[in-house]
Amino acid sequence: VGKRDDIVIVSDPVYDSFVASKAQNVNLMHLTFVQRGTSDGIVVVESGHMILEDCVLKCEGTGICVLTGAALTMKNCEITGAQGAGVELYPGSTAILEGNEIHHCNNFKMGDILKRTLGGINV
Repeated sequence: VGKRDDIVIVSDPVYDSFVASKAQNVNLMHLTFVQRGTSDGIVVVESGHMILEDCVLKCEGTGICVLTGAALTMKNCEITGAQGAGVELYPGSTAILEGNEIHHCNNFKMGDILKRTLGGINV
């Protein structure tokens, strides 16, 4: 087990998705994800349950998306740079969020500075 800065995974801009999970139980720990050019969420939990612990997610596109029927447990993680909410929960999804830092994300179009937010969870 190392520090989260020791293992850095960078997305390939050729694909729309970066990390997509459909498995019943997925655990990702002590990792840094850097999104480059992908358009979907940095992590998309399509079904099943994903656990993220002590990870850094540096977004260029959208943040984490938890789709209907899926579940996310996120502890001691950092999400930054998302073009929208840091975590987006679709109707019928569930999430447990503990001790996370979600910052420098926004929900505005380029000319709409008044609607700017700096983090957030969209339910």
